[in-house]
Amino acid sequence: MSPAHPHAQEGQLVDQWLRADSLFTELLELPVAQRAERLAQRCVDDKPLEAIVQRLLRAEERSSATLDTASDAVQALAAVALHQTGDDGPEPESVVQVGPYQLVSCIGKGGSAVVWRGERNDGEFQQTVAVKVLRRWIDSDDSVRRFREERRILAALEHPNLARLLDGGVTPDGWPYFIMEYVDGIPITEYCDRERLDIEQRLDLVQQVIKVVQYAHQRLLVHRDLKPSNILVTESGQVKLLDFGIAKVLQADTDDSPEHDLTQPHGRLLTPAYASPEQLSGDRVSTATDVYALGVLLYRLLSGRSPYRAQEDAPASLYDAILRQVPAALSIRVLEDDQAGLCPREVAAARDSTPSRLARMLRGDLEAICQVALRKDPEHRYASVEQLGFDIERYRKQLPVLARAGNRRYRLARFLRRNAWGVSAAVVLPLAIVTALALHVDRLSAERDRAAAAAKLAKQEADKAEQISSYLVGLFRASDPAESRGRDITAVELLERGIAQAQAIQDDPPLQVAMLHVLGQVSFALGRYQQANELQLKALSLLQRVSERNETLWADVLADLGETSFKLGDLSIAEEYYRSALATLPETGLARRGRILTNLGIVHIVTSRYAQARALLHEALALLEENAVATAAHATTLNALGTLLSREAQHSEAIDMLQEAVTIRLDLFGDFHPATSVVRSNLGIALLEAGEPAAAELELQRALEVDQEILGPTHPSLGVLLNQMASVRRALGDQEGAIAYLARALEILRQHHDEYTPTMAAALSGLGHTHLSMLSFDEAADYLSQAVAIDEQALGPQSRELAIDLALLARARSGQSRYEEAEALLLRALDIARGLFGDEHALVGEMLVQNAGLKWQRGDVASAIEDGARGLAILVNTEGAERPYVSEAAAWIESLSSGNSEHPPPLSDLLL
Repeated sequence: MSPAHPHAQEGQLVDQWLRADSLFTELLELPVAQRAERLAQRCVDDKPLEAIVQRLLRAEERSSATLDTASDAVQALAAVALHQTGDDGPEPESVVQVGPYQLVSCIGKGGSAVVWRGERNDGEFQQTVAVKVLRRWIDSDDSVRRFREERRILAALEHPNLARLLDGGVTPDGWPYFIMEYVDGIPITEYCDRERLDIEQRLDLVQQVIKVVQYAHQRLLVHRDLKPSNILVTESGQVKLLDFGIAKVLQADTDDSPEHDLTQPHGRLLTPAYASPEQLSGDRVSTATDVYALGVLLYRLLSGRSPYRAQEDAPASLYDAILRQVPAALSIRVLEDDQAGLCPREVAAARDSTPSRLARMLRGDLEAICQVALRKDPEHRYASVEQLGFDIERYRKQLPVLARAGNRRYRLARFLRRNAWGVSAAVVLPLAIVTALALHVDRLSAERDRAAAAAKLAKQEADKAEQISSYLVGLFRASDPAESRGRDITAVELLERGIAQAQAIQDDPPLQVAMLHVLGQVSFALGRYQQANELQLKALSLLQRVSERNETLWADVLADLGETSFKLGDLSIAEEYYRSALATLPETGLARRGRILTNLGIVHIVTSRYAQARALLHEALALLEENAVATAAHATTLNALGTLLSREAQHSEAIDMLQEAVTIRLDLFGDFHPATSVVRSNLGIALLEAGEPAAAELELQRALEVDQEILGPTHPSLGVLLNQMASVRRALGDQEGAIAYLARALEILRQHHDEYTPTMAAALSGLGHTHLSMLSFDEAADYLSQAVAIDEQALGPQSRELAIDLALLARARSGQSRYEEAEALLLRALDIARGLFGDEHALVGEMLVQNAGLKWQRGDVASAIEDGARGLAILVNTEGAERPYVSEAAAWIESLSSGNSEHPPPLSDLLL
């Protein structure tokens, strides 16, 4: 029977909740199999408490979420479980009258409340209202006080875009309610699609939303649940924001009073698809939480898609995506088919556009605005909703947006677009020429040591440029049909002609050096690394005979020799060249120094010297952010740092950094460019290592399409990409497809590399891994033995790649029943991994689980359980319990612990 008054059981149910919450949290720390026994032990004399906790555990199992990440439904169930121990208790849906209002029809239901359309029936006057009955049963004076405080705060809000609070109270059964202005409107997403609003019109509505949220933030309120169903649009096109009923009163950091802490029981009310990372992880909520939700709303209104490639009806998958996945670029996402069945053509039509035109419109500024609003770390988002609105307004006025601040080329482009009708061709052309000359002069002035030498250096450079220009003009005359007699001249033929002309120069060593240097860079771009190396060596030899030493050119040639040596697999030689370049470069060449430091850092990453790599890359990043922000070199440094973070299993941070690098490259070069493909492919590998093979495939497939068309079918970069694609296909279960990619990769790589290079080792390792997945142990062992031999020679005895290949080879040897050899290989791999990453890295955890499998094969079940439990704890902490391999390993270890020794260990899907 329901209580006669809200205070009938004052204090009792609150105490019961606290005990139930404490016990529930304790049980979540235990393996599933042990929870029932512990619950029975703790509730011997308290069967009602046991029943409540059992209901919470069942809800947790159904939602695949812990209490910290529970859905609204689980929170509501907790409240009902405490209020209603029998079958005759009330539900908020059972309320039919509140004050003078009769509840006529249900408008909507959620985890936090039931909303009704109400009509006044006391005869005073007619009025239609919205009545929100909360699912939070009030049972104490403290709860009543908190409710009245919320009602007081809401009643003080007055804004034309905000649904007003008219009244509020508590039903006789203890259900709190709010009576609010009834809004005759539809969700903003439905309205925009129904009216086929274009991008500008949608931004108009978003700005209305931002202004009303900003109004609430100025009054120390955070909405916390911004979503389309809470943002209605009337027939007149006016936005009305609903539901500040779960708003949080912002307190100073020192005020942690529990009455204001909405992370207390029943306080964490949210909608998963619009929830911020900090809401899901239980961190502090702030105005940045609403910035994030507005970013999701903006992304959906512009693209018709969720920012994340995850099923919204699968909580575990959605939570993982929000916490780990980087939102896809708008211009890419809008061209994808959606899980809801909407094709790109339908999405574009709803925005009065076509798919290609819509993608072009969303690329750049709007992508950058969404990415900043959706950053995982609240401190790295827009500082306020006002700043978000300010950036949107700058976009609409064709001014540079804050999200892309620092790019001089970008700002110039915005200026020209903004003044397109006011700038005639007679002005634009000189402006472009003057701008180019200004940039050139700026580069030269940054490199000179003294002002007195600047004029002389400029004249030398101008003379040299004129001579090179005449050589190039003569070179490209070869492609004139009259010269070529109708035959197409290839880039390689032009390169060879250029080399012949450069070598024929006898009386001008500085010009010959410049020609050889440039032609070496062209050879490098064409993937002819050995030829590029030889040309740069000739340039270096000539520089030694030039009387007036140009230190910047010396450093450039040395740095290019470092790059060619790196591509040829001569890592120690590459490192020497980079260090020589740094020692030679003038102190004024800061941007160049940043690029060379980055390349040196990449050498350290490949050779698994991660601490040194981190120091070099952070030094480079500081230089580039000061002197060359948002440049290609800046993107390269972010790319290298993202790769380093990925190898250290810091997946979310790696993906964020790589996505930023992709954004810069897209801005500089567009999507159809090899420079963009390089960063996109590394983003794909980071996504793969984070457990998102489908998202990884999209990035890698785009990179592969671009490189195949631009670089041709035999470029060595293509071999690396094919190897990466094979890893994705293997993770997706397509072993035959992986082998096809790898066979093609090896064919290309063997045309350009010696056998003993890291790239060859990677391809052979991929083949071994794929055959291992097919349980073809003999073939796997053959390929992996080759990979291990190359790793040891090319990378040394302490590299990540060697550790991985040793562990894979150990798995192949155990498949061949060569257990002692397998154990020795695996222990060596484990020593290397611990030396590189410490004891708590995912790679270490996985090797411990693999070692447990090896011990199981040898019949040592007790040791298998011990090693497996240690490895599993590491994997749960680093990769998350939801990762398929981790959950499979947990099930296997639990099965062994329960006495079932027939269940075989799972095959890895992580870094191995």
